Amino acid sequence: MAAETSSFLTATGAASCYDVAIAVGDLAQELGLLEQPAVVNPLTTAEYPLPAQRPSYSLLDCSSTRWVLELPAVPWRQALRRLLEA
Repeated sequence: MAAETSSFLTATGAASCYDVAIAVGDLAQELGLLEQPAVVNPLTTAEYPLPAQRPSYSLLDCSSTRWVLELPAVPWRQALRRLLEA
């Protein structure tokens, strides 16, 4: 499972926490892991107060990690599916 996890952590594409939560539910239902996905309500950074200030939009660039680990560039939904199938 380590390879599947590494692939997800270094996957390509942009996704918010909301996007990932929706995709987990949809893919888990499709794979028979859930009967029905949970209801997920999106919220803004301002609606989720944390002690430290957070940017309203940011992305993590994992291209250097992929290069060092010699991992292929896999779209995040594809990597998530592989992880859920493992």
